[in-house]
Amino acid sequence: MHCSIDALAAQPLVKAGKVKALAAVGNQRAKAYPDLPTFAELNYAELGTPGWVKKIAATPELAARLRDLGAEPYASSPAEFAEIIRKDAARWKNIVVERGIPIE
Repeated sequence: MHCSIDALAAQPLVKAGKVKALAAVGNQRAKAYPDLPTFAELNYAELGTPGWVKKIAATPELAARLRDLGAEPYASSPAEFAEIIRKDAARWKNIVVERGIPIE
């Protein structure tokens, strides 16, 4: 499971009922949101992109803290990161075009 920092930052708002979490990224449910389905479970696998940043994810103290919060750090090489960015850009472009979302 890969849980972004954004998801962790939003957790107090979700618990307070001020924000509704719709789905989790990754292949497994987030520990922080065990009842929240993944995008893949909802048939939106193309939206389930894990987080990035290898150097931070490799820091034992931060990795342990993220796990305590219910996230799983994700690391990639520079080449893998470049491929993730390329795929993300193409994926979001397609989503914007398919849904006719205006870009301001």
